[in-house]
Amino acid sequence: MQNTDLTENQLVAECQAGNMDSFVLLYDIYVEKIYRFIYFRTLHRELAEDITSQAFVKAYEKIDSFDSSRGNFQSWIYQIARNLLID
Repeated sequence: MQNTDLTENQLVAECQAGNMDSFVLLYDIYVEKIYRFIYFRTLHRELAEDITSQAFVKAYEKIDSFDSSRGNFQSWIYQIARNLLID
C-alpha cells in the first residue's frame, strides 16, 4: 500500500482507534476505483465526482460501524457508493 506496509484491515483499525490520518491512505487506494464505478453507471463527470465525495464522507463518518468479520473495506465502500447511486 502507498507509503506504508499496513494492511487494509490495519488501516481501518487505526481509523477506528482515532487515527483518521489512515483514512487518507484508504481514500488514495480507492478514490479512482469508486469514481470509475460511479462514472460508468451515470456517464456524468460532475455527478460521479459528487457521489464519490459523498461515499467517502459517509465512510469517514461511519468508519466505527465497519465490521471486518462481515466483509472487507473494499466491499463496504463499494456498497456505500452503490447505495448512493440508488438514492
